[in-house]
Amino acid sequence: MRPGFFPRGMSRLPRKLIITIVYMYCLLLVYRLQDAHQSASEERARIEGEWAARARSVREECAAARDSLPLTRLQKNALAAASVDAKLAAHYERLHLKGLLGALVYLPKRNFTWCIMPKVASTSWALALLQLEGYGEEDLHEAGEPPQVALRSLLRPVHPDQVNTTVQPSLKFLFVRHPLERVVSAYRNKLEDSYASHDGEYFYRTYSRSIVQRFRQRKKFKDLAHADTDGSPGDGEDDRREPTFEEFVDYLISTEVVDYDEHWKPMWLQCHVCDLEYDYIIKYEAFQEESEYFMRLLKERKHLPESFAIRWENKGGTDRDATLEYLSRISEHKLWLLYAKYQQDFNFFGYTMEGYTKSIPPELSIHTNNLH
Repeated sequence: MRPGFFPRGMSRLPRKLIITIVYMYCLLLVYRLQDAHQSASEERARIEGEWAARARSVREECAAARDSLPLTRLQKNALAAASVDAKLAAHYERLHLKGLLGALVYLPKRNFTWCIMPKVASTSWALALLQLEGYGEEDLHEAGEPPQVALRSLLRPVHPDQVNTTVQPSLKFLFVRHPLERVVSAYRNKLEDSYASHDGEYFYRTYSRSIVQRFRQRKKFKDLAHADTDGSPGDGEDDRREPTFEEFVDYLISTEVVDYDEHWKPMWLQCHVCDLEYDYIIKYEAFQEESEYFMRLLKERKHLPESFAIRWENKGGTDRDATLEYLSRISEHKLWLLYAKYQQDFNFFGYTMEGYTKSIPPELSIHTNNLH
């Protein structure tokens, strides 16, 4: 027996005993590997069960709420034209479908469709898919546009008449996030500081300037109405260039959800979950775990190569604590009016207001616009 192969003293033990010890050790190792494999299988089954339950819940919620969901202007035009001109109605329906497809990325070679949800890991996935399609970082730098825009430009948009033969039979997925966290993240990243992001000036000209003009003046009048005895406003108004978070919330409350920008549009509407049946809905709150299992599933089904990997990009850093800090700047009443705008997101994707408020929810409609 070679010296040093067994621990000191074992060489003096009977040969049968040594063999028995080695056998028992190997048997224990096999059992541990089997336990680890079983645990991994059970965890995967649990996650896949949750995915299936989410998809089923969305279908059920859509069926229950279909008649109460807000319509886009094109859908309204189609309904109005239906009794007058069938061709005109079909034209409006086709335009609506074209708009619906704008948020989707269909990869024909991979046979899957991803709905881009801004503020929910969209940058990370867009960068990875661009690389998969042979689009490098130098190309992205030369283009001078966000990866989500570059990805949409790189892939040919699906024609409305081809949806049933392309998007519908493909594997479809989207990522979702707590609605309030997503709203706060959008404000911080797009509106709070117009000089901090590459598209800050665009959002300032398109949204921020008009929000300030509409809602800051209204607040000044309220401050004057509650002025101190010396005639000065009670708390003073910030003269900053960009809208405050409360002004942004006032804008959301006063605007129809169908007119929202994609960065704060309700998730159910951004991805039209009642028009397309999604196979997988991944939650941001458990993103690291769920996305790993999901990527493994896509690789097993040959939708993705084994080399595919994600480099996570989270520039906003908006977590629950940050969300609560921003929400503390508005009244409970406005918080519930904001909730009403995203009520379907809460219902469809299983989110609640627990931990974000202690008050009892009032009877609010998703169309409520009362700021008083």
